[in-house]
Amino acid sequence: MILHDIISFGGGTPKDTQGFYHKLYDTCLANLILSVAALIPGYWATFLCVDSWGRKPIQLMGFSVLTIIFIIMGAFTAAKNSEYKL
Repeated sequence: MILHDIISFGGGTPKDTQGFYHKLYDTCLANLILSVAALIPGYWATFLCVDSWGRKPIQLMGFSVLTIIFIIMGAFTAAKNSEYKL
């Protein structure tokens, strides 16, 4: 099950103020979960490997992985919002 389905992220347009704040809360919660799930393991991996690998290779790996993740997220978002599906 996908994270945004679990917390009802991506539902319809809210019609009242309470619905707007509920959707905003769900968005913040999803971002917090994803950030913690990525930042904590990344921090410890860097902490354990920085002396042996060096800062620049770790930084380049981080940039590369983020670039790939953002391209994938953009492709799925574009496919979801268009008539052509992946």
